[in-house]
Amino acid sequence: MGNLCGKESSQDNFSQPGRTLSAPPPSNTTTAPLPKKIGGPPRTLGGSSASKSPQTTAQQEDARKKAAEAAEVGRKLRAYGPTPNPWKI
Repeated sequence: MGNLCGKESSQDNFSQPGRTLSAPPPSNTTTAPLPKKIGGPPRTLGGSSASKSPQTTAQQEDARKKAAEAAEVGRKLRAYGPTPNPWKI
Protein backbone atom coordinates (compact mmCIF):
# COMPACT_ATOMS: atom_id res chain seq x y z
CA MET A 1 0.00 0.00 0.00
CA GLY A 2 1.52 3.32 -1.00
CA ASN A 3 1.55 6.75 0.49
CA LEU A 4 -1.01 8.90 -1.26
CA CYS A 5 0.50 12.31 -0.48
CA GLY A 6 4.19 11.55 -0.08
CA LYS A 7 7.11 10.83 -2.35
CA GLU A 8 7.85 7.32 -3.42
CA SER A 9 10.71 5.96 -1.39
CA SER A 10 13.58 4.35 -3.23
CA GLN A 11 14.22 2.19 -0.15
CA ASP A 12 11.95 -0.74 0.60
CA ASN A 13 10.76 -0.64 4.21
CA PHE A 14 11.02 -4.40 4.50
CA SER A 15 14.48 -4.85 2.98
CA GLN A 16 16.16 -4.92 6.41
CA PRO A 17 15.14 -7.12 9.31
CA GLY A 18 13.02 -5.35 11.89
CA ARG A 19 13.10 -5.73 15.65
CA THR A 20 10.79 -7.66 17.90
CA LEU A 21 8.47 -6.10 20.43
CA SER A 22 10.68 -7.24 23.30
CA ALA A 23 13.83 -5.71 21.79
CA PRO A 24 15.09 -2.39 23.19
CA PRO A 25 14.96 0.68 20.95
CA PRO A 26 18.03 1.55 18.90
CA SER A 27 20.81 3.17 20.92
CA ASN A 28 21.45 5.95 18.40
CA THR A 29 18.22 7.81 19.18
CA THR A 30 18.54 11.34 20.51
CA THR A 31 16.14 13.40 22.54
CA ALA A 32 15.46 17.11 22.57
CA PRO A 33 17.37 19.10 25.17
CA LEU A 34 15.50 20.18 28.27
CA PRO A 35 14.81 23.89 28.66
CA LYS A 36 16.89 25.67 31.28
CA LYS A 37 13.86 27.11 33.09
CA ILE A 38 10.33 25.80 32.97
CA GLY A 39 7.34 27.97 33.79
CA GLY A 40 7.29 30.76 36.29
CA PRO A 41 5.62 31.36 39.59
CA PRO A 42 2.82 28.92 40.45
CA ARG A 43 -0.67 30.03 39.47
CA THR A 44 -4.03 29.13 40.90
CA LEU A 45 -6.66 27.99 38.43
CA GLY A 46 -10.24 29.13 38.67
CA GLY A 47 -11.96 32.37 39.47
CA SER A 48 -10.36 34.69 41.96
CA SER A 49 -10.55 38.36 42.73
CA ALA A 50 -6.89 38.79 41.80
CA SER A 51 -7.32 37.77 38.15
CA LYS A 52 -6.38 40.23 35.42
CA SER A 53 -9.92 40.60 34.01
CA PRO A 54 -12.41 39.86 36.77
CA GLN A 55 -15.98 39.36 35.61
CA THR A 56 -18.72 41.14 37.41
CA THR A 57 -21.53 39.14 38.93
CA ALA A 58 -23.84 40.46 36.20
CA GLN A 59 -21.52 39.08 33.50
CA GLN A 60 -21.28 35.75 35.32
CA GLU A 61 -25.06 35.57 35.69
CA ASP A 62 -25.49 36.39 31.99
CA ALA A 63 -23.04 33.62 31.05
CA ARG A 64 -24.89 31.14 33.28
CA LYS A 65 -28.22 32.16 31.71
CA LYS A 66 -26.87 31.70 28.16
CA ALA A 67 -25.40 28.30 29.08
CA ALA A 68 -28.70 27.19 30.57
CA GLU A 69 -30.58 28.33 27.45
CA ALA A 70 -28.14 26.46 25.20
CA ALA A 71 -28.52 23.32 27.31
CA GLU A 72 -32.30 23.58 27.08
CA VAL A 73 -32.18 23.95 23.29
CA GLY A 74 -29.87 20.92 23.07
CA ARG A 75 -32.19 18.91 25.31
CA LYS A 76 -35.19 19.78 23.11
CA LEU A 77 -33.30 18.86 19.93
CA ARG A 78 -32.22 15.51 21.38
CA ALA A 79 -35.84 14.78 22.34
CA TYR A 80 -36.65 14.48 18.63
CA GLY A 81 -34.07 11.75 18.14
CA PRO A 82 -30.69 11.66 16.46
CA THR A 83 -30.10 13.88 13.48
CA PRO A 84 -28.63 12.36 10.32
CA ASN A 85 -24.92 12.88 9.90
CA PRO A 86 -24.36 14.81 6.63
CA TRP A 87 -20.70 13.68 6.50
CA LYS A 88 -21.51 9.99 6.67
CA ILE A 89 -21.75 8.40 3.24
